[in-house]
Amino acid sequence: MPDPADILLVQLDTEAPPGLIEAVAEASGRHLTMIDARDETPLDVLGSAAALIVLGSAAVALDPGSPLVAVLRERVRQDQPVLALDTGAALLALACGGTVRAGGSHEFNYVDLTPTALTEADPVLRALGSGLPFMEWHDDAVDLPDEVAILAVCGRARSQAFRVGHRVYGLRFHPGATAEIIRRWTAIRSAASNNPAIRVRIGAETVRHQERAERFGRAVIEAWLALCRMDELAANDLRGSRRRPTRTAPA
Repeated sequence: MPDPADILLVQLDTEAPPGLIEAVAEASGRHLTMIDARDETPLDVLGSAAALIVLGSAAVALDPGSPLVAVLRERVRQDQPVLALDTGAALLALACGGTVRAGGSHEFNYVDLTPTALTEADPVLRALGSGLPFMEWHDDAVDLPDEVAILAVCGRARSQAFRVGHRVYGLRFHPGATAEIIRRWTAIRSAASNNPAIRVRIGAETVRHQERAERFGRAVIEAWLALCRMDELAANDLRGSRRRPTRTAPA
């Protein structure tokens, strides 16, 4: 069983590996435990983890009754740390009472991420600055309830990053995506559509944008891990104060 102090990383699809997340976590002294979503992992393990990362997949998340949505819904209720990426963010949207529209958006390109009025003050997404292009792959769109804080949008005003409470984040992109991962995605998409021009187009975009995108991705991961660390330190202080004996004044 995973250590309760571990950060659990749920992988929905082998073609969406953690990428930079592993290196950044290791440099931060954090241990990640990878869980394959196809395995029958007890839900209480996911629910009790110190922090939870949910990666993406090529699939569209449409089932609000799925076990993983139930886990995310409870973590949202308790404001426990979550970083949900791509399809993971769509699952988080369902957990928040939002909807996912299959075919609502077709993205396989570098999408211009634009900050909102809330971004600069956010501890995780403020590295976005004035915005930048980031590679995305999904064929759906999410609609979020009003109480969710929108932290980044695209040119068509669709939500690209959001926060629920203080510790739960959903990103329609994968901050850990490396140039190697993107080349693999491009080969899959190109073969599936029998369109070799995709490789040429995305290859050129990767040369232009990926170095900057990876700096931003690292900053996002580091900031979210720091947020988790602060949360753990506060919890440890609270537990310590509860165990500390009460001193009685002398008579």
